[in-house]
Amino acid sequence: MSDVDIRDAWKESRLKVIDQWGRLTEHDLDQIGLERDLLVRIVQKKYGYTRERAELEVDHFLQSIIPDDSIPLTAEGVSV
Repeated sequence: MSDVDIRDAWKESRLKVIDQWGRLTEHDLDQIGLERDLLVRIVQKKYGYTRERAELEVDHFLQSIIPDDSIPLTAEGVSV
């Protein structure tokens, strides 16, 4: 998943992010901007997830809004 893909999806998906993670605020979204890692960290903090679970949740969500069959997945369904 390229940064360009994430950037385009982010512009269109702020409401989807709030629907997915209702504890995130508009301020959180402004802070996150286009940074996947920051989204992972904020989801981890707000929900008390482990780093691995937050990464899994964020990657699954991003794949749902950026359908791309070319993204290689591991057996666990996580982007590599």
